[in-house]
Amino acid sequence: MDAGMMVLEGIVVFIVVGGFLVSIAPAIILDIIWIIRVKLGKSPKFGPLGIISIIVSALTLMGLPYEFILLIELVNFVR
Repeated sequence: MDAGMMVLEGIVVFIVVGGFLVSIAPAIILDIIWIIRVKLGKSPKFGPLGIISIIVSALTLMGLPYEFILLIELVNFVR
């Protein structure tokens, strides 16, 4: 394997893993903010922030199979 192909693989790994992290980050951040605000009593459990957090978490969970397929294809590509 030449150096150019190794650089290309590194770029592909960076893009796929970065995209995976970017896709799950909003749900994690919103859940943390929501839990903290509910525990402090500043926000109702199913207020606007709670509903938005649940929707974003559900959309993220529905997108995870696609992300895992991309990661599996990446592993097969690198081999």
